[in-house]
Amino acid sequence: MLPAVLVYPVLGTSLPEELLFRGFLLKRLATRFDFAIGNLIQALLFGLLHSVIFINQLGLLSALGIGWFTLLIAWLMGFINEKSATGSIYPSWLIHALANFLTGLSAALGLL
Repeated sequence: MLPAVLVYPVLGTSLPEELLFRGFLLKRLATRFDFAIGNLIQALLFGLLHSVIFINQLGLLSALGIGWFTLLIAWLMGFINEKSATGSIYPSWLIHALANFLTGLSAALGLL
């Protein structure tokens, strides 16, 4: 159980999402607009994706809460990557993988 709870959050969700949202979208949006607008757009899209994923399982209000929370985290991770880590996605990948791992572990242990 533990290998799956570790591997899937690191390679199955956080890496592809970071590559898409912070590695691809943010960089393109920031060059097309500016960093502040590009970061906001990628964060909005990230939050929207997570709202849509959870709406059927948790209901509208919970899904919107998750969406807002992930929007804020995505904005912060975009800021950290571009302003503190010279554009690298490693910081956000680590944060994202750790958050997903802890959530998966909590679910596997019946804590969620």
